[in-house]
Amino acid sequence: MLSVGKIRGLQQIADSKGIVKIAAMDQRGSLKKMLNKENPEAVAYEELRDAKLMLCEMLAPHASAVLLDPEYGAPQAIVAGVLPGDTGLLVSLEQSGYTGDIHARRAEVIPGWSVEKIKRMGGNAVKILVYYNPDAPTASEIRDFVKRAAEDCATYDIPCIIETLVYPLEGDEHSPEFAKQKTELVLRAAEDITSLGIDLYKAEFPVVPALDMDETEALKRCQDLTQASKVPWVVLSAGVDFEIFTRVVEIACEGGASGFIAGRAIWKDAFKIASPDSQREYLESTGVANLIEVSNKATKLATPWFKRYGVGLEKEAGVGPDWHKNYPGSAGPGLTEPKVVGF
Repeated sequence: MLSVGKIRGLQQIADSKGIVKIAAMDQRGSLKKMLNKENPEAVAYEELRDAKLMLCEMLAPHASAVLLDPEYGAPQAIVAGVLPGDTGLLVSLEQSGYTGDIHARRAEVIPGWSVEKIKRMGGNAVKILVYYNPDAPTASEIRDFVKRAAEDCATYDIPCIIETLVYPLEGDEHSPEFAKQKTELVLRAAEDITSLGIDLYKAEFPVVPALDMDETEALKRCQDLTQASKVPWVVLSAGVDFEIFTRVVEIACEGGASGFIAGRAIWKDAFKIASPDSQREYLESTGVANLIEVSNKATKLATPWFKRYGVGLEKEAGVGPDWHKNYPGSAGPGLTEPKVVGF
C-alpha cells in the first residue's frame, strides 16, 4: 500500500508525467578509480566532493532527480546550492561495494547513517544497492536486509528504492558462462526483492547489453521483467557506453520500465579528461546532451510509475476526512491538545 508520504516522494523524483529520469552520482569507489586509476585510495575528500558538485551543478537541472551519497555528495550539494529546489533527491543508504565472499556477498549500511536521517535532511527517497543471487548462502540474509530497510522506510513514510546486481556463485561475472545465466537471475531477483515491501525497483537490463544484441529477445525479457516485478521498475546503466545505453533505455521502456536511474553511461567520459575546466566543458555540452537524449526517449516510451499500482492513489493511501487523525506520529509536546484562548 502506498502511503501519502511515499506517493509524494515518488512524485518528487519523477517528472510531471510520472516518468523517472534520474542522474546517478552516488558512486564512490568507481569514481575514485576514474579520478586516480593507479591509486584510488589517494583521492582526497575534497577532490571527490568537487567532482560530485560539478556533476550535480551541470546535470541536476536536466533530471527529474539526482542520486547522491551522504559522504561526499548529498549534503554538500544542498549547502553549495547546486541542487535546484525543484529537482528531487535520492540518497544512498548502503556502504559502497559489498562485504563477505565474492560468491556470497553481504550488504551494510553506511556507519552512522539511517533512513531517519535521510528523511530529516530532506531526501525524497531512500536508495539501497544489494548484490544478490537467489541461490547464494547469503540470499536469505540479503532479503532480510531489504525487508528491514523497507520497514524503516514505511516507518518514516519515504519511498524505498532497491537496486539489485546479480552475480555468479562461481567463476567471473564477465564470463560467457555467466552471461547465459544472467537473464534468469535478473528475473528471479526481481520477483524475490520486489515482494519485500519496496516501492520502486532499479533493475539491471535483463540481457547483456551490446550493440549487436538481439533486440527482439531483449524486449521480450524486459516484458518478462515487468511481469516479475511487483512494483514499477527503472533500468540502470551499469556504466555501459552511451551508444549502447540509448538502446537499453528504449527497449526497457518499450518493455514496461518507468524510466532510468543512470550515471556513468551519461558522464563517465568527462573523467577521461585531466583538466577540471575541460571536464566541466564536457559535462556542460556532451553530458547534458546525453542526459536530455535518454530523457526524451523515456518520456516517449516509459510507463508512468503510478500506472503500475493499478488503483486510484487516493484510495490506495486511504485518504478521507479523518485521515489526519490516523496518520502515524504526533504533533509534538504541548501541541496535541491546543487550548483556545479568549473564549
